[in-house]
Amino acid sequence: MAKPGGNAQVDRISDLSDDILIDILSFLPTNQAFQASILSRRWRYLPLAIPTLEFDERNSLIEKFNDWTMEDRYDVASIINLVLLSRRGAAIRTLRLFLAWYLFDSRGSAMVDRWIGFAMCHNVEELHIDITRCEYNLCYCPHSHHICRDGGYIDFYISPRSLFTYGSLRVLHLTGCQLHLASVVNFGCLETLSLSKVIAPEETLQHLIYCCPNIKNLSLEGCTLLKIITISNPHLRSFILRCCHDLEKVRIHAPVLRELEYKGEVGMLEKSRFSVTDSTDLASLNLDFCRALDSDDEFARLREFVGKFLCLKVLSLSSKHIMGLARTKDLFASVPFPFYELKRMELKGTANDITAIGAVVTLLKSTPSLEVLSLLFMPSTYNEQNQWEHDDEEIGHPNLQNVIKDEEEFGHLNLQNITTECLQYRLKRINIVHFKGHMVQRMLVKFLLGNAMALEKMFVAGGMASISHHLKVMEELLSWRANPLTEILYC
Repeated sequence: MAKPGGNAQVDRISDLSDDILIDILSFLPTNQAFQASILSRRWRYLPLAIPTLEFDERNSLIEKFNDWTMEDRYDVASIINLVLLSRRGAAIRTLRLFLAWYLFDSRGSAMVDRWIGFAMCHNVEELHIDITRCEYNLCYCPHSHHICRDGGYIDFYISPRSLFTYGSLRVLHLTGCQLHLASVVNFGCLETLSLSKVIAPEETLQHLIYCCPNIKNLSLEGCTLLKIITISNPHLRSFILRCCHDLEKVRIHAPVLRELEYKGEVGMLEKSRFSVTDSTDLASLNLDFCRALDSDDEFARLREFVGKFLCLKVLSLSSKHIMGLARTKDLFASVPFPFYELKRMELKGTANDITAIGAVVTLLKSTPSLEVLSLLFMPSTYNEQNQWEHDDEEIGHPNLQNVIKDEEEFGHLNLQNITTECLQYRLKRINIVHFKGHMVQRMLVKFLLGNAMALEKMFVAGGMASISHHLKVMEELLSWRANPLTEILYC
């Protein structure tokens, strides 16, 4: 900012204290923080006091990974060694290691062990170790690791036993590791545990969780050897279970559980396989299914599971055919208002026929207090080149038809006679993503805009390139508003 009456620039950053500057630099990856030290003499030694260290070599090395020699990879390791040694007596609050280049030999394993040991000696409280192969896919290649003749896993870094005796750790994230527990695990202070694509017998994982008496946040992802998981903890508030496809039973007893996220097969939600007791405080439920839900039995199983949690405030449902919920007659009819306290709802799926509108309408009738609705439209097909193939009928098609067709074409659904309490009095914001403008999507958007009397803002993301199409869509959206004060943002 220039001084009054002159052109000189004022360096306001230099007026900040060292503590504030260190906090600012701690938000950067460590290499960028050290690069920033050349901006000023005063900044020269500030990176040495940053309590958060992050080394992420995945993005820079992924394209040329196969061309790198062993020496190149160990040169990167030498840089990490120099940074750690330069810390001297400074404490390390957080250490994050994302190492896509790791070669899984004894020398590399020993280096990672030393880095972890160094962090523990400097009072680290939060530790992230990610040494996974970037091509590993949770859903489609759950067993892509290679097994040695002795039963070990050659593609996974083996965690040191000493890590599990470090009692001051509060947050631990491990990805792509083989767990090797100590005989006595000391995780009395651990509050967050995240295990992704780890290799460990079921008993090892169960014992590790048991040895975290004060855990509040637990995440298990891609744990392929896990068959049965039992969690009983009075402090657990958040549990995430993703793509553990060999899982057979889940038992959760957590009186203060507030957030539950599950991604996998809908069959796991059977009462005999997935049990959550004392769940009266559960406020957020996120369900994402790895394959499309097609049968009435699957939708009924979903309905039964979701209907257990009557005090939800946030609900997210994701599956290719999740918009087919309406095919199950009298959805959630067993309770007058199963989601009476629900404030936010997100639906992710395809919207190719009239059942999509019926599903949204049915859920809106069951959520009288809903304030925020998000719809994420998934493409309908997926070709062999992993490119989404969209329907030909888009908003940019030359033949722009009226959104409402004859009742005979769309069956029994008469949108003009449908009213819901949340649309009339509560719904304040609607978010729509991947809007392509085909007939069903436009019918749904018109219904929402035409009935949402309390709506304050609607955000529509469509990605149309043509300015003329953009203006046409915007004009159409504005014409559908029941509330002239509703703000519409289309991009």
